[in-house]
Amino acid sequence: MSDDYESASTIGGGFSRRYPAGRHRSEPTSPAVRLRLLEAVLAHANDAVVITDPDSRIEYVNPAYTQISGYGADEVIGRKPSEFLHGPATDEETLARIRAAIDRQEPIRDEILNYRKDGRPFWVELNVVPLRDEEGELTHWASIQRDTTERRQLEEEKAELYADAQEATRLRDEVFRIVAHDLRNPLSVIEMAAQLLQESAPGEAASSTPQLQTIRSAVQQMDDLIQDLLDVARMQAGPLAIKPEAVEAGQLIDESIELHRALAAEKDLQLTAEVPTELPQIQADRGRLMQALQNLIGNAIKFTPPGGRITVGCRAARGELNFFVSDTGPGIAKEHLPHLFDAFWKADEDSRSGAGLGLAIGRGIAEAHGGRIWAESEPGQGSTFHFSIPTAGH
Repeated sequence: MSDDYESASTIGGGFSRRYPAGRHRSEPTSPAVRLRLLEAVLAHANDAVVITDPDSRIEYVNPAYTQISGYGADEVIGRKPSEFLHGPATDEETLARIRAAIDRQEPIRDEILNYRKDGRPFWVELNVVPLRDEEGELTHWASIQRDTTERRQLEEEKAELYADAQEATRLRDEVFRIVAHDLRNPLSVIEMAAQLLQESAPGEAASSTPQLQTIRSAVQQMDDLIQDLLDVARMQAGPLAIKPEAVEAGQLIDESIELHRALAAEKDLQLTAEVPTELPQIQADRGRLMQALQNLIGNAIKFTPPGGRITVGCRAARGELNFFVSDTGPGIAKEHLPHLFDAFWKADEDSRSGAGLGLAIGRGIAEAHGGRIWAESEPGQGSTFHFSIPTAGH
């Protein structure tokens, strides 16, 4: 403490003060003054304060208690809280815990549903302590009560929203199951019928061949969509199941490009590979990696204008292989990048470019292998989509 100040305290542990050296000290604060100060603090407290005698009959309540409960001080002095605060929904187990603590003369921390004077329920958080005299005899109970009604309502609303979301998820998964199993059967019938028409009477069906091929192509598109829906449903339940095997990245990329070369040529797009001569081998599900690459290449072809360029490649980096598909398309707005891999998300809700599942499935495939997926893009500068797969031993 500075030498320029001296300290003094009231007799009996009252308020401490500091005085400049040499200044006159006033008399210690009297009990009456201390009582007025305490009453002023309690009058402005946000929490309700209740003081009862050992039998739990109320001797004092502050203004916050009146505001919370609706009862005036003159209506509660001399009464026990249990005589007017509890109602049909007040929890009996909570009351039993409080009564047991009172019988043992122990502090109480709990939360209970009470009722206001107008009959409306409200929640309070109780913090009750026993007050004793110098001989240790119980003289009073002091209770601080905080209104937690609004917090409890928010918690209940969150719980209801969570339950609604869980039910929506269950219904969605049920729809996926129906789509996957009940629609595939008629699609198979349509596919077989179209194939039989093409093969049974080639001469007679010659004029119908383009139409039959259109039917078979549409059936394949529907089957692919059903498979995507199934994959998304599986991803909701946990990581996609994979069957690891030795995979040569360069060969995988070459095959993916060949599958799309005709489609790229139709749009006058240049489709090339960029693969180093030596790459570490990976243990991965070949079919799933092919699926991820085909989704990315298909999107690039879909959104790149005629005359553009698409590059499919792979690089080794820090214990993983980084597959990428780069295009010279219109690019993607910065605010859309965080949502690209969300199921069913599309930047343009009116777009008919697909169901918005391919990128989400790509993320599921990468994560099932212990890797990740991301995109780099700027409007007008094209886009590059990456996914990484750990190399053997990592």
